[in-house]
Amino acid sequence: MRNTTILAIVILMSLGISVIAEAQSFEVHPSDEAPYLPENLIRNYFLGEGIQIQSIKYSGSDDATGFFQGAENLIGIDRGIVLSTGKVSAIKQAHTKEASTVTSTDLIVDEELSSIVSNSIVRDISKYEISFVPTADLISFNYVFASEEYPDYVCSQFNDIFGFFISGPNPNGPA
Repeated sequence: MRNTTILAIVILMSLGISVIAEAQSFEVHPSDEAPYLPENLIRNYFLGEGIQIQSIKYSGSDDATGFFQGAENLIGIDRGIVLSTGKVSAIKQAHTKEASTVTSTDLIVDEELSSIVSNSIVRDISKYEISFVPTADLISFNYVFASEEYPDYVCSQFNDIFGFFISGPNPNGPA
């Protein structure tokens, strides 16, 4: 099997704050709480069968990633990992400047993510880099990108971005 690396980078994947606040069964657990530590999130909640993990690296604030559940009716995915530029514990709050509080610094730099925006500084990155060997013929990922800042900053110098990068031998599959 071939070794494949996934670089999943998310800027403010907040799941639509105002809609989620209405869901009674929706829960978010920040990764600064055991057992939801950053590496455990990937091993126990993100990757399923057919994957042999080589390495997992998380960059960002521990309270900028976490586990969510009970979101099927809201986003079409019942449970999974949330990545944010703010604190994931604030996701269920109504849209306020406090809910948008940043957690990371500008110390995390990513060339791939920076390459998809022009004339902008990428701030408050929360990202995973996962190296794995697939043991199956097909790999799929479900994801939702949302921003609690939309539409407040549309066409401004502040824009939320998302990148999901896959590299390795023939990442597009057989020709």
